[in-house]
Amino acid sequence: AAWSEAWVEGAGRPSIRTELVRNAKGGIERLAFVQSDTMEGRELLWTQQMNILIGSASEVRSIPLELTNKRLELEIATSILHSEFVLPTGGGLAYGGFTLDDHSRRFFLEDLQELADPVTRGAVWITLWEELLEGRVQPSEFLNLALRVIGWEETEQNVELVLGYVKTAFWRFLPDRERQALSARLEQALRRALNHSDSSSMKSTYFTAFRSVVLTSEGIAFLERVWRRDEEVPGLTLAENDEAGIALELAVRSVPDASRILEEQLARFKNPDRRARFEFIMPALSESQETRDWFFESLFKRENRTREPWVLEGVRYLNHP
Repeated sequence: AAWSEAWVEGAGRPSIRTELVRNAKGGIERLAFVQSDTMEGRELLWTQQMNILIGSASEVRSIPLELTNKRLELEIATSILHSEFVLPTGGGLAYGGFTLDDHSRRFFLEDLQELADPVTRGAVWITLWEELLEGRVQPSEFLNLALRVIGWEETEQNVELVLGYVKTAFWRFLPDRERQALSARLEQALRRALNHSDSSSMKSTYFTAFRSVVLTSEGIAFLERVWRRDEEVPGLTLAENDEAGIALELAVRSVPDASRILEEQLARFKNPDRRARFEFIMPALSESQETRDWFFESLFKRENRTREPWVLEGVRYLNHP
């Protein structure tokens, strides 16, 4: 009943903080995990299995434990003479909002590439993203780390995870001045990864990320040449949906002849459902403020909101930075 109340019936999630005290030689003097309820005035406990990873780039030790109380001291950790990090989310097992200790956070932000295990790297990325959302990692720190691993990371699931985070951090969390300053480096990293990748699916992942974040005039010109079929990316096949996505990204950036690009893309469609969706979204990308206002006001009518994914996409472009 207690488990069901915490995990099924109750809202919220646990907050789990790493308490780490090191000795003068850099070893672990005390290591504990402290659980608290994020809902004010409530004291739920989330019993769960965890897999703690403690180590360095050269050696990682895995310690399973069961978290049942508010505080759990890991006495065995004191026998580990040297460690660069403590990762409470090893293997992706634990669930909650995790607060890393300062030393581990710094190691991950500076030396993530030294971790050999791709599952561990994936768990670190998820944990760092949560820390960004909680304000303990700066968006610029997170994106600088991502820039170092773009093209280096070979595990496709991790690449997709990181690039998804990059797109969100780039548009939602960076001030405009920082975004403009970072854009050229980010585009160059994605273009290099796109050109050097041997996998067609990875090429598609890199290209989709590139078209989502492109800001420089050179990058936009390249994107337009690809859409016009004047330039090909070796090994990359663009489907109807891909070209439609490029057209929308060009239009939201107000390239010259944006309206003509949208009209030409509409004429390219062979799939009637994709054509209908594109035609619905087009007014949200109009160069005319009146047309964009008309599109938004049309959504007050229930019958215009029956295709919710279409509506969400149109509103997303209306609110695009």
